[in-house]
Amino acid sequence: MPCALRRMARRVFSRRLRYFFAVFMFVAAFVPEDLRAGGAGVELTLEALSKVPGVTAEQLEGGKELIKNLDYTNMRVFRSLCRLPDITAAQAITLLPTLAKEPFSYDHLQLFEQFCTLDGAQVDIALRALAEMKELDYVTAWSGLSLCLIPTLKAEYALNALRLLREMKEPARWAAKVFFEIKGHGEESVSQGLTFIKALSPDQAWAVEANSKIAGITVVEALSNMSAISRITPDNILPAKAFLGLPGITGTTANKWLTGYFAKPEILHDSDYQFLSPSEKTVLLQAYIKASDHLVRVINNLHSVTNSEGDEISDGQLASYSFQKLAAFFAQFPPETRSRFEARFTALANKGEKHSAIGVLREATAFARMETAKRLSTANIYALMTRVSILYDSSFRLILIPELQKRINATYRKSLLSFMQDVDPENINVANFVSSLSLKARLAMFLPPDQAGQEDVLALVTASAFKDENSLVLFAATFEKLLDGILPGTRNFLVDTMISRAKDTSIFSKQIRTILQYYLEGKPGILGAENAARIRALLINFDTEPLANYIRTPFAEWLQDGSLSSLSVFHGDDDGRNSFVANAAFLLSKGYRPRLSARFKMRHDNFAGEELAGLLGPAARQENGGTEKIFKFLKGTPLVVDFVKTVNNIEISHSVAVFHDSETQQSLLEQFLVAGHEMYAPRGHSYWLNDHILDPLEKLVKAERIGHEELAGKQRFLSIGACGGINIYSELTNKFCNKIDMLGSLGAGKTSINNLYNWFLFETIASEAHYVNWKEIDRRSASIFAEDPDKDYQLPGDLPAMLYKILGKRNCWFRPYEENS
Repeated sequence: MPCALRRMARRVFSRRLRYFFAVFMFVAAFVPEDLRAGGAGVELTLEALSKVPGVTAEQLEGGKELIKNLDYTNMRVFRSLCRLPDITAAQAITLLPTLAKEPFSYDHLQLFEQFCTLDGAQVDIALRALAEMKELDYVTAWSGLSLCLIPTLKAEYALNALRLLREMKEPARWAAKVFFEIKGHGEESVSQGLTFIKALSPDQAWAVEANSKIAGITVVEALSNMSAISRITPDNILPAKAFLGLPGITGTTANKWLTGYFAKPEILHDSDYQFLSPSEKTVLLQAYIKASDHLVRVINNLHSVTNSEGDEISDGQLASYSFQKLAAFFAQFPPETRSRFEARFTALANKGEKHSAIGVLREATAFARMETAKRLSTANIYALMTRVSILYDSSFRLILIPELQKRINATYRKSLLSFMQDVDPENINVANFVSSLSLKARLAMFLPPDQAGQEDVLALVTASAFKDENSLVLFAATFEKLLDGILPGTRNFLVDTMISRAKDTSIFSKQIRTILQYYLEGKPGILGAENAARIRALLINFDTEPLANYIRTPFAEWLQDGSLSSLSVFHGDDDGRNSFVANAAFLLSKGYRPRLSARFKMRHDNFAGEELAGLLGPAARQENGGTEKIFKFLKGTPLVVDFVKTVNNIEISHSVAVFHDSETQQSLLEQFLVAGHEMYAPRGHSYWLNDHILDPLEKLVKAERIGHEELAGKQRFLSIGACGGINIYSELTNKFCNKIDMLGSLGAGKTSINNLYNWFLFETIASEAHYVNWKEIDRRSASIFAEDPDKDYQLPGDLPAMLYKILGKRNCWFRPYEENS
């Protein structure tokens, strides 16, 4: 199939959230037969008409002109009607002019064709079905297709089932689709499934979908599991869904877990957890981690009164809300919170005391945050705390840490080692958990005071960290903090453990040697003289690569065209607005001037361009509210503004946009890559990084709009300023085939630091391009990170960046590792 057609098909369906590629494959399958053969579609349709009982030569001749008036899908609809057992020649000829007026989509066509193959499909019911099918939305049509592929169904039953599907919510229709695809259905099982699915919550429906996708599951098992899923509470349904999606799960295993664990209240899970085998605990932890994004967002969003996107709502905004709208916030709270605060809120609302009612709402929100943590099982809290990169600092330190400390003190006699051995007996997540404690300066609260106890903990940590390359990078990023928090003798034990694991030629051992080499060359005082000597002895036995190779800069290449160009995309929430305004004000104060972008071209009418131009003048004069008006305009209109300044005859352009939608983001990234711009900065919370960079990159590659030459043809810089931005370093290194340098944070990202660093980098390059490595750039930028006392930011010359480059040499999305790439 030609690339152009593939690109067209993928763009058409890029807005489909699910199954868009399946649609494309279906179109690809039937296009060659009819469309490429010129008049073949007319001939095939005439052939179908000729086989209708009683058709005459005159009817065929007259029908030929009518058939020519049909479009492609209508021809196929007509051919399906001609194949029905009770069709007459008169009916067929009468249908032709009617069909010419009826547009049918490919989704509806595919559904109708399959419907016409069912037992009992005759002209009357087929025409009734056709009239209803053309009104179905995309999801219902696709779900209906899976229904009609069940060979035992009769046409009348299928039509009634389609009507039921149409009444369901979208998650239920997707769940039904996958359920229908299980082998062995009859009308009774379909009816039972539809009855169950229709009554489910959206989250339960997604769990049913995951259940139906289990390899080899039977209809009986699926229905039994569906019954269990319908009884699972909102507290447990997302971990249950994640569990059902894990590899190796069977229908029988799923039923055991659904009924014996997930259907129980979460407050009972700690006692049940004690009776699980080590392998069962590992599987459950995988499910908790897989489902953790939702819980992280719930706990994070309860840091204040927030909207559905997690954006904080100010007192002024809350005061403008009706009491009814304020009361709606209580629906998101756990039952204990509602019972404790709702009556007080209602009493104040009845008196019209809005200010006091808002105070109760804020008090309830803070209580709900703590209550949410208390309701979690200990294993679930453990899993959440390995997600330090996306948990707000307050969520980690003020909510989860105190709750976990209570449980370790009460159940494990204050022993961190006993806790980790019990909760994670196969030592899968220990390294990430302890690294998270270390990163947040909370390890000392749990670490034993004696050397033997510390060594026991670190033996567990290193065994976990050295199983997985990405865990090793997080361990390396917190290595200095870990060394600071342990006794000197324990430090010797840790170094010895690392040396013992660094004595072969694997990539993994090379990473460990690089960690030791980094501290030997850059921070020997932390190691101590004895450890330093042992590390030197290790490195002598290997062809150690100079660390300078990992910190070379691409500045000479960047300056060849006399310009430096960045693109920053801010999210449209309150946090994004504040960051946008602060960034614009900063650039204006540094002498940059705004213009309608000359570097990024977006579709717009002349009026929109003129309106934006009118807003840029007051902003350039730094009038109050000028940059906020630009943000508001860009939020509604997908245009780009360049902030431009010339430094040392180099034109520096910091282009800014506000996230609009998936299509616009793909267009921006495509232009960024194809035109060879140097810096990209997604500006927003960590949970927007998929929308801002990972998902659009993947879609551009799948659509063949970009390839290896665009992604790896130039060394670029990514400024990932979000909290926990380092979490996606590995994936980005892979996608860009190692041709990338990055700034990111293990913990909290700060607007002021992000603004300063992006400005500093370009101006330093333009003014003093002789800097030859990132380490010198890091040294020069040290003052920028005064607001980062925990050293959460990872700079392009830091150790994690080097380790990711070692990994990136081996892992590339497009090509095998080339030694000199």
